[in-house]
Amino acid sequence: MRTNRFIALFAITASLLGACRRDVGSNTITTEPTVHFTNATSGNFFIQNSPNSTFKIPIGITTPRSQDTKVTINVTSPTGATAGTHYNLSSTTFVIPAGKAVDSLTVQGLFSGYVGERRDTLVFNIIGGDANVADYNNTYRLVMQKYCNVALSAFTGTYTAQDYNATTNQPDGNPYTVTLTPGTTTGNSGTVQVSGLWGVPNQFTATLNWANPAGFSTNIADQNWFMHATYGQVRIKADGNGTFSSCDNRLTIRYEAYVSAGSFGKYYTTLRK
Repeated sequence: MRTNRFIALFAITASLLGACRRDVGSNTITTEPTVHFTNATSGNFFIQNSPNSTFKIPIGITTPRSQDTKVTINVTSPTGATAGTHYNLSSTTFVIPAGKAVDSLTVQGLFSGYVGERRDTLVFNIIGGDANVADYNNTYRLVMQKYCNVALSAFTGTYTAQDYNATTNQPDGNPYTVTLTPGTTTGNSGTVQVSGLWGVPNQFTATLNWANPAGFSTNIADQNWFMHATYGQVRIKADGNGTFSSCDNRLTIRYEAYVSAGSFGKYYTTLRK
């Protein structure tokens, strides 16, 4: 029984010595400095049309050192982002200056590389350097997409529309034109008047919301649309949120048209300049 206790004690002692160092002549046990990403392990980078559009990722060391600490970073992208096309990184060797506990790795976003709704993920892994890698916060995921400030006045004029059946996601009819007229802006939302949907001259109001930079949305409040010769008053309402882009000046609206006798169906329509 006593022998088993000695074996257990030896195993515990060995594991502690593997992670810590006891100073000679002292009762203090000190751990070796380790490097890791600080504060968070993920972030969102909204790339603006500027060479100064950058994102900083903090990297820290548990105990500042008297000399510079080199940290080796490996970068991959499960979405296929490539350096020089979608982002720039000066080096995969990062340096925490002597005496500092935290410094930042800078990623430059390349606006021209983001066409349409492209969104990428970069995965940063700390893989080595002059200090040990912490067994926590050693991976950072950065989601990147382009961003343009919203000017409601830009959403005006003639757009090419294509209707889709919301159930089958198949086109419904051929492309045609509609007209948008900007309305009012309140905070991070605004309205546009849409006329010509389904070839109907009557207009209705759609709301654009840009409070969330990762997801600009459109919505249609329940409202009168036009009068049908057989079924009477036709109303239109949202079938969930659509989307819009202030960079490409395009929108998707999702809606249902209905009368008191029933529904004409659920659709979504893309609008492009």
